[in-house]
Amino acid sequence: MPYSKLRGSESLSRVSHQSRFSCLYLPDVFPERNKLMSDHNAICNCDPESRCGENCINRAMNYLCGKECPCGDLCENKSLAKRRMVPTKVVYTGARGFGLIVQEDVKEGDFVTDYRGEVISLETFIQRIGDEYKGHRNFYALAYDQDEVIDAGMRGNDARYINHSCDPNLEVRKYQQTGDGIEEYEVGMWAIKDIPKGTELSYDYNFDSFAAATETELRTRCHCGAANCVGFLGRK
Repeated sequence: MPYSKLRGSESLSRVSHQSRFSCLYLPDVFPERNKLMSDHNAICNCDPESRCGENCINRAMNYLCGKECPCGDLCENKSLAKRRMVPTKVVYTGARGFGLIVQEDVKEGDFVTDYRGEVISLETFIQRIGDEYKGHRNFYALAYDQDEVIDAGMRGNDARYINHSCDPNLEVRKYQQTGDGIEEYEVGMWAIKDIPKGTELSYDYNFDSFAAATETELRTRCHCGAANCVGFLGRK
């Protein structure tokens, strides 16, 4: 499946790659650069009783609260890495390859998992397609910023196994880590409907093919099985 050319913060894609892989439970790795620091330390003015709920100014601006948040441990807008992840299991799905199912009931609006990997440039990712991933048909990646991707092909977490669906049960959200003076992002997935235990997780990859960048036809048939399936992955 093709990786998307980024189009702002809304264009996200994931493409599968089954090869040597290490599981990453810590925040994203930055092999090409240091994390970007910022003098702006976004501290909200929430009352601890609010737990940084829907009225939190940081939440409204897609900022994550940091260690100086007035709600402290009660904050519900903290780093995704510090939140409870829904228990999941990797399974083989047949035509869709590996997938990820939930091992407990999930309610609409619940946080399910973050997405972890190596933050690298789009140029490096394209080079990896011809080098480290040579001979593999599929790869795992998700948009990070305008010219960078989160590559989970060699280091990442189990979110890499979440398949595409034209009728998904998850949505992808991206938050900025300005709470501790770090100018980076965290990417996670939230339920957009109730998800019963044992159900496979999915989201809309919402990508554009960039066949010209790899000089190969990357359009892939969709096997999601949804009633509204459009037949292929990627926009025409």
